[in-house]
Amino acid sequence: MKSATAIAILAAFALATCNVVLGPLNQDEGWYLLAGLDTASGMIPYRDFLFTQGPAMPLVYAAASPLWGPFGVLGGRIFTALLGLAAAAFCAGAAWRLAPDRARPLAALAAWLLTAACPVFSYFTVIPKTYALSSLFIAAAFFTLAGVRTWRFECAGALLALAAGTRISLGVLLAVVGFGLLVLRRRPGLGWGWFRFGLGGGLVLAAVYGPFAALAPEGLLFSQTYHASRVDAPFLQWALLRAGSLSRLLQGYFPMAVAAGVALAAGRRRGFRPAPVFWLALAGFAAATVVHYLAPFPYDDYQTPVMPLAAAVAAALLAAAVAES
Repeated sequence: MKSATAIAILAAFALATCNVVLGPLNQDEGWYLLAGLDTASGMIPYRDFLFTQGPAMPLVYAAASPLWGPFGVLGGRIFTALLGLAAAAFCAGAAWRLAPDRARPLAALAAWLLTAACPVFSYFTVIPKTYALSSLFIAAAFFTLAGVRTWRFECAGALLALAAGTRISLGVLLAVVGFGLLVLRRRPGLGWGWFRFGLGGGLVLAAVYGPFAALAPEGLLFSQTYHASRVDAPFLQWALLRAGSLSRLLQGYFPMAVAAGVALAAGRRRGFRPAPVFWLALAGFAAATVVHYLAPFPYDDYQTPVMPLAAAVAAALLAAAVAES
């Protein structure tokens, strides 16, 4: 297992390096990086320049601009790639915690391979857009939530609030997980977790959006509703756009889809009983998918931030089935 893990880590870093150097230039990369540099120079998003995503990314990239800024797009890609690899590491950690004890090493390895070693996930978490940062926040949130620390609920809520502060569509995860914790409050160890989760999420969400709501309320409102307000297509075109997007998603993440299918079939026979966080991750992934595919233009790469949830769930289930065989 140690040799396989070392090979998997080297393969993921090699793939990320190839995407950094050879990955096609995305038309949005410069725009996102400029937002970080503008913020670092003292400009305020939504008041001094238009930015149609949440404020977390320009703030984070502004703070890190002394590291990547001198190297332009290349520096931005390297910094973003590190965020994406960190997201994959937290995904592996979440799968480890979700799987039965003897299946944990295999679950972590599978989750890492399904994300960091996936060419599509690697590329979209290398280009400087919101995907790598929001993936990191989401994967870290569920890694934390699957643990046993008493402060896990507050931290998970805060991390998902940061994800929503990066991409507004990911706010659905806050609602779904909070509601899920409320429904499951009678399960051992959960209790008032729903309230503590909501408290952590609410405070951080207010801290992320509050200053900009005060400084530039009209600009913030426009920027956060821009994507949802774009004119939708007639029904046939609407349906074809979503069918094409879903087809590309399944092609790009085909190994993950196969792993999930095999895991579900085998897990049903083996009688694996997942922890509540498993179901919260699955519900969060499903809810985010619905939100993304209801968007006027449902690009398949919108799913990138929540793919670690699917990977962790599939890996834990598959590893459990293998361990029981």
